[in-house]
Amino acid sequence: MAHRGGEGRWPSNTLFAFEQALKLGADWLEMDIQCSADGVLMVRHDPFVESTTDGSGFIRDLSLAELKKLDAGYTWTGDGGETFPFRGQGITIPTLEDVLQLSRMYRSTSTSSPKSRRSCTGSARCCTILAGWSR
Repeated sequence: MAHRGGEGRWPSNTLFAFEQALKLGADWLEMDIQCSADGVLMVRHDPFVESTTDGSGFIRDLSLAELKKLDAGYTWTGDGGETFPFRGQGITIPTLEDVLQLSRMYRSTSTSSPKSRRSCTGSARCCTILAGWSR
């Protein structure tokens, strides 16, 4: 199982991370879900974006368009902050649908867990997406 796509190896909870994990043979992808201001299910552990991006604010207050503008590789460093090799590489916060599409290509299983009360509406949608994906 690839926790957040392989946390510590590359920017976690990104399509880049999940694809690398799948290439290494991961059978399961574990991720957390937050709901954006416009109701899109986003793959993100923290309810805010400052910890891994060049932006600020809560996922619940940002639209999909605003979230997709953020650099999700911005803060990742493997050498204690000397270099930031994933900055400016086009890595963004993915939607749940983005990750499901990627995992279909590798035929893996994804597991997600909603992280906030606001995502309760999203949870029903998430179940619908997963039910359709498993067919």
